[in-house]
Amino acid sequence: MKWGLLLPLAALGVAGDVPRQAVADPCRFIRDGVFTSLDYRDCVDLLPPQRFRGTWFVGLEESTFLPAGRPLPAERLLSATQSPPEWEIWLDAGWPEMLELTEGVPEPAGDGDTGRYAVEFIGRRARHAGEYGAGSPQLIVLDRLISIRPAGRVRTRVDLGKHRCTIPDCRAPTLRPTRG
Repeated sequence: MKWGLLLPLAALGVAGDVPRQAVADPCRFIRDGVFTSLDYRDCVDLLPPQRFRGTWFVGLEESTFLPAGRPLPAERLLSATQSPPEWEIWLDAGWPEMLELTEGVPEPAGDGDTGRYAVEFIGRRARHAGEYGAGSPQLIVLDRLISIRPAGRVRTRVDLGKHRCTIPDCRAPTLRPTRG
């Protein structure tokens, strides 16, 4: 499968009169002991649509966006002390719509755990900073894809104290190197 375990959960239907227990993300909550999500487009205050160009990073639990004009990383870093700029914006394309957007688009070539796509699209930014997707402070909801093409792959290096490895050379859940 092209996307693997990209998103933790698909959005579930929610009854309007059910009390919610809040968690960090305003669109994710626990109802009857079950973690539930609403689509960002349905629960976040969004600004008017605008055109965006840049690089869409797609990998395990990832859908992030780096606007055009910002340098592409040669290697990405997952660190407790640093947040790479390409993880600042969560690009919400919807699920399973994300699969439909890339249907017929070749896989990005190269060695690495994260695919990159050069994209142009119409989308809406969240009015306020928050914690979106896998912890990104900004959000863009993709409304209409204009163009997409593969732009290679990039490797992610994990540097979490004593745990140093590159994905997929890390062993879950402890993130210990499996090689050298």
